[in-house]
Amino acid sequence: GGTGRFLDCCSAPGGKAVYVKQLCPEAEVTACDVHRHRTELINKYAERMGVNLFVVCKDMTVYDEKLDSAFDVVLCDVPCSGFGVLDNRPDIKLFRENKDISELMKLQYAILTNCSRYVKRGGYLVYSTCTVFDNENGQNVRKFLKEHDAFCYGTIRLAEFPDADGANFYQFLPHKDGVQGLHCFSGTVSENLPGIFWDLGEASSFFDKICRIFPFPVNRISLHFPDNWIKM
Repeated sequence: GGTGRFLDCCSAPGGKAVYVKQLCPEAEVTACDVHRHRTELINKYAERMGVNLFVVCKDMTVYDEKLDSAFDVVLCDVPCSGFGVLDNRPDIKLFRENKDISELMKLQYAILTNCSRYVKRGGYLVYSTCTVFDNENGQNVRKFLKEHDAFCYGTIRLAEFPDADGANFYQFLPHKDGVQGLHCFSGTVSENLPGIFWDLGEASSFFDKICRIFPFPVNRISLHFPDNWIKM
């Protein structure tokens, strides 16, 4: 189904949120950004593309009780070092420093942990960047899963890439996949989470459509929040 509630946490300039609304016209799409001038960019783009979004200026590191457990899919396309798109931004390797990445990791994890509280049971949390560094990708996610045992890896669903489709993990590389630094983590119930069970149902069908926003080079980690999890 194409119905559901979708939250794009770091949305500006709005391309992903607009595309989700085009893919799922019946879905309720909320687009957030921390800066007022950037939410204005989202509004202008949505108006130009003829779609209706709920656009909110909000710091996504700060908990909002009104959003708790409210969304079928939450996308955290977090600020990152950008080393997966150097062909578009060659200046990055000249000006980025190690301290920048350390600060970005703190921000990324704060957004991920806070926004995980906005996912419904049975819904999905998607973490994405446009960098290839494990400390911004896998390290953040492994830490998150260790500290949030209600979540487990989801499943990569990209029919355009048969080697990746249905896998738990796949490393995309330009020379073999034709995309920039794309690093995907996914999976089923972890061995250390024996008490997690779920029925994918409508949220899964909605998530299939949401995956269509990722033909471009990002590092995507999809995490599933089981519908009826019980910790043993």
